[in-house]
Amino acid sequence: MSEWGVHGARAAFQGMVEGLMRTLLEEHPTLLGEIDVSNLTDSGYCKDVLELNIANFALLRHRDQGHMIQGYARYWKHVYAGEFYVCSQWWKDHHRSNAAALSRFATGLAGRQPGHAGAPELLRHAEALDRYAEDGDPSCLDAHQLNSLGAAQNG
Repeated sequence: MSEWGVHGARAAFQGMVEGLMRTLLEEHPTLLGEIDVSNLTDSGYCKDVLELNIANFALLRHRDQGHMIQGYARYWKHVYAGEFYVCSQWWKDHHRSNAAALSRFATGLAGRQPGHAGAPELLRHAEALDRYAEDGDPSCLDAHQLNSLGAAQNG
């Protein structure tokens, strides 16, 4: 691991998740279809496909459900697209496999809509996630993702 250490790698992964969700939910929301949103709010799908294995949390949670679960903030405070909270609970031991799973998800979305204006950005996220999955090194972050770290850590 690089000079970032364990905490830097964790923050880097959180920033990558935050950046991907900002792209999908706020910058290019038409990349996600109704089924995609349904899947991302389903804890079983998120566990099986995205390998999110924390207490059966879904990646997305509707705003009316809040970001707290049993008194603990399990989702970032930022409300994405005015509608969703994004899960902040990713086990550090699983970050590399989570990154690979998120990359597959992002690549699949981009592949379904290659002409979409957001597809190139989605593929950049997937590429960064792939690099992270290979070695867990946060140096693979681009400037947009580095700027996102503060938002992810403050949620």
